Amino acid sequence: MTEMNVIEMDGRGAADVMRFARQPVPESAPGEVLIRTHAIGVNRIDIMQRTGPYTPPYGITDVPGVELSGEVAAIGDGVTGFAIDDAVCGLVVSGGYAEYCAVPQTQVLHLPKDYDHIHGAALPEVHFTVWTALMQHGRYKPGESLLVHGGSSGIGTTAIMLARALGDGEIYATAGNEENCHAADGYLEHTSNPDRDRQDLSHVGNQGNNYRYMLTGQK
Repeated sequence: MTEMNVIEMDGRGAADVMRFARQPVPESAPGEVLIRTHAIGVNRIDIMQRTGPYTPPYGITDVPGVELSGEVAAIGDGVTGFAIDDAVCGLVVSGGYAEYCAVPQTQVLHLPKDYDHIHGAALPEVHFTVWTALMQHGRYKPGESLLVHGGSSGIGTTAIMLARALGDGEIYATAGNEENCHAADGYLEHTSNPDRDRQDLSHVGNQGNNYRYMLTGQK
């Protein structure tokens, strides 16, 4: 196969700017894994690319999509640990909304046991982000206490669940309103609305959290 179906955008705007198109199948460069896509994830950054605030870096495909799952279709020189037809998921800068996508080996993961491709396509963006921040940069250790700001978001709930799976340390979170606090309540010792509970939140922080995970951004 030399061509593939992709979803590209005819300008910027609502969902109706997206359309099917044909583009060449990418080759797997050295260090890359070519994935035959079975499912894709939909993320906020995809919507930002469609509506205008985000533009992929120069030289990167303008086909949207940052996470996908599928099967290994080809392997570039120097790639180890993967074989043709392996079930995998991957994280890319752009280009996920396509039948095939070339992904750096370091951003490809074998699907966990009992994961289908639908669940696999929702794994890389949030879990890679949390693991990098919490474990690699934060050096979080099982059993340590954790305070998560933005605890009801996808990243926040994943940080909570990952910390829960790793140990029995106390986990706290903040969220922007009562509804969001309730969304995270089932995982936590304490959830706080920082605008309402400033004194209570201060008390939580003073307990000596080993690690604080804060999600920040801008409009």
